Amino acid sequence: MRDWMRKWGLTGFCAVLTMAMVPSTAFAAPAESDLGAIGAAAAVPGANSSSAVAPLGAADSLSNLDSAKTQAEETPAEEEHAAIKAYEERKAEVEEAYKNVAISQVENYVNIRQDASTEAEVLGKIYNNAAATILETVEKEDGTWYKVKSGSVEGFIKAEYFATGEEAEALAKDVGRVSATVTTETLRLREEPNLDSTTLTLLSADEKYSIVEETGDFVKLSVDTDLAGYVCKDYVDVHIDFDQAISIEEERAEQERLERLQREAEEEQERIRKEKEEESRSKEAANSNKSNSNKSNSSKDSTKKSSSSSNNNSSKNESSKKETTKKEEQKAPSSDGSVSSTRRAIVSYAESFVGNLDYVYGGDSLKTGVDCSGFVQQIFAKYGVDLPRSSGEQAGAGRSISSSEMKPGDIIYYGGHVAIYIGDECVVHASSPDTGVKISSWNYRTPKSIRNVLD
Repeated sequence: MRDWMRKWGLTGFCAVLTMAMVPSTAFAAPAESDLGAIGAAAAVPGANSSSAVAPLGAADSLSNLDSAKTQAEETPAEEEHAAIKAYEERKAEVEEAYKNVAISQVENYVNIRQDASTEAEVLGKIYNNAAATILETVEKEDGTWYKVKSGSVEGFIKAEYFATGEEAEALAKDVGRVSATVTTETLRLREEPNLDSTTLTLLSADEKYSIVEETGDFVKLSVDTDLAGYVCKDYVDVHIDFDQAISIEEERAEQERLERLQREAEEEQERIRKEKEEESRSKEAANSNKSNSNKSNSSKDSTKKSSSSSNNNSSKNESSKKETTKKEEQKAPSSDGSVSSTRRAIVSYAESFVGNLDYVYGGDSLKTGVDCSGFVQQIFAKYGVDLPRSSGEQAGAGRSISSSEMKPGDIIYYGGHVAIYIGDECVVHASSPDTGVKISSWNYRTPKSIRNVLD
C-alpha cells in the first residue's frame, strides 16, 4: 500500500529545496548534506494531491551547519562574529523546522484515531517511515498522544510510534526521496554537467525525475534504469517527498479500483477465450461443408434427371452452406469494437500493477518483479499476444505508427526502454528500482518509435 501511495501522489510532505549543497553530493546516500536546506514550506497533498502548508521551515540541515560553524571559526576575526551569528540563526531555523515534524517508526502501520484512545474510531493508517505534522500533544493515563496531520488524515496516535526532533531530522536523510520537476516546456538532458555536452534526450514539462547528485549549476537525474544525465538547476524545482498516511476511505477506494481493474481484465480474457473457441468451431464447420460439397460434386447418378436433380440440390445446399460460412467468418474476427475492448482491458490490467510491482533487472514475473520489456511482454501475453523479450526486439514488433495514430494499448519505444500507452497522453512502464511500475507522460523522454501490435 505504501508503494501505491507513493506512485499516486499521496506521499506529499514535499519540501522545496534551496539547493545549498556541496558539489557532487550524492542525494541518494545518507550523507551529511542530503537534506541540506529544506525549503520554505512543505506541501502536504491529500487524496487529490491538493496542497496545504505544513510547518516545515527553510534552513540548512544541522549536519551542514556543523561544517558551516567550523568554517566560520576559521575566518578572520572581524568576520568571525557575523559568521557565527549567521550559523546560530540558521541552526535555530532547522531546530524550529523539525520541532513539529514526526516520522513514524512502526513494524508495519499504526492506526490514526478520532480521539486519543485505543477505543476511538480509526480514521486512517500511517505506515513505517512516513511523515506527519504534530498539531497538539495530549497527556493521557496510558501515555502521551500526538494529534497529527498527515496526507488527508487528521487524528491521534500514541507518541511512542514517532521519532521527532533531531532523530526525525536524521531519519529524513534515509527516507526522504529527492526529485526534480521540470518547469520549462522542454528540457535537454545532457551527458555531462555543462551546456556544451551532448543532448541525450528531451524531458517534458511537469514531469518528475529522481535526483542522483548535485554538481555546481546542474543536477543529475535518473530517468529510467537505462538513462541518466544532467540538467540545469534553473529549469527544475527540487523537492523532497515523504510517505504519508492514508485514510480508510482512500484505502477502500484503492482496493475497489484494483478489484475493478482485475475484474475487467478477467472478463476480457474470458471473452477472448470464447471468441477463439467460436472461431475454431466456425473453421471446423467450414471444413466440414467443403468436404461435403466435394463429395456431392464427385457423386454421379445413372440417369440424367437424377443427376440433374442431384446436382441442383447439391448446388443449393453448397450455396446455402457457403453463405452461412461466409457470415460466420465475418462475425468471428475481432470487430473494431472488440479490438477497442481488448485495448482497454490491456490498459486496465497494466494499470493494476502501478505501485504494486517492483522493478527487477531481467525480471519477467508479474508477481515477483519485472524490467521494462518483461512487463510489456507479460501484460500482452495475458491476451494472447506473443512479443519478443527485449525492448530492442519489441521495437520491431507489429507495425510502425505515428503519434497521431496512437491508441491505448500501443507500445512506445524510447531506445533501451519500452512502455505501454494508456491514453490521455500517458504511459505505464516499469521504470527503475526506485519507482517500480509507474505512470508517466508519453513524452517524458523522446520516443524513438511507436508500435501497433494488436491490429
